Amino acid sequence: MAITIGFVLGLVITFGIWVANKSLKQSTTTKITPTPTSPVASLEASLVPTSQVVDNQLSITSPEDESITATNSVTVSGKSFANTPVAILYEDGQMFTTAGSDGKFEVEVPLVGGYNEITATAVDNGGLETTQTITVTYSTAKI
Repeated sequence: MAITIGFVLGLVITFGIWVANKSLKQSTTTKITPTPTSPVASLEASLVPTSQVVDNQLSITSPEDESITATNSVTVSGKSFANTPVAILYEDGQMFTTAGSDGKFEVEVPLVGGYNEITATAVDNGGLETTQTITVTYSTAKI
C-alpha cells in the first residue's frame, strides 16, 4: 500500500512540475512606461492585451528553438525594432545590446550544461515590449 501511495504522490508532483514549466515557457507581452532618467532595466511594466501586439516585432533567428549544441556558447541573433535596446536573459545572467538601424542584433551567450532558456526582450519607441524565449541544450555527450 505504501508503494502505491508513493507512486501516486510521485505522479502528482511530476505533473505539477510539468504544468509549472509549461506556463513559464509562454511568452508575455507587456507595456513599458518609461521615465526620462531611468535605464530600460528599471522600467516598470504593466500588462497589455496580446491583440495589440503586431506580429514579428521581435524574432530570434539563430539558434533554432530546441536546438542541441556541443559548444559552451551560442551566438544569439535576431531582428527587432530599429535602434532600440534588446535585453537578453540566459541561465547565468543577462546582457543588453542595441539593434542596428536595420533592426538586427547579435550577442554571444554562454551556456550551462543541459537545458538553457534564452529570452530576448525589446521595447519600441512607443513603450510596447515584446518577448521571445527559446531553449538550447548544451551537451558534450555522443549522440
